[in-house]
Amino acid sequence: MAAGKIIIVNRSPNTLSVAINIWSSNGGDPGTFAVLPGATGDSATWSRTDERGYVMYLKQGGSEAPFYVVPGSTITFVSMDSVVDNGQRIHPITAPLPSLTEERPEVNPVEK
Repeated sequence: MAAGKIIIVNRSPNTLSVAINIWSSNGGDPGTFAVLPGATGDSATWSRTDERGYVMYLKQGGSEAPFYVVPGSTITFVSMDSVVDNGQRIHPITAPLPSLTEERPEVNPVEK
């Protein structure tokens, strides 16, 4: 594990697009970068040191998903269904969406 770094290894047969957010205090480039495919896996390294962790956004073909990663992560990408961080399979992060049919109380109800 490389402290202060996040390593992405692409073991798929196709190019992988990767973006990892930054915190304003520690710099870095949050842009999207291509990690080329390779039989043994081509890799790319991001310098990230904040212990709060980061959102890593992966895109390949028509599939894309965000994942939570921390400094020291070594991500092995085989497919969108097979993403591993230091030997542990990880899954995309999601936010719950409010139901469109659910009644919501008014934030500042006006007395009538």
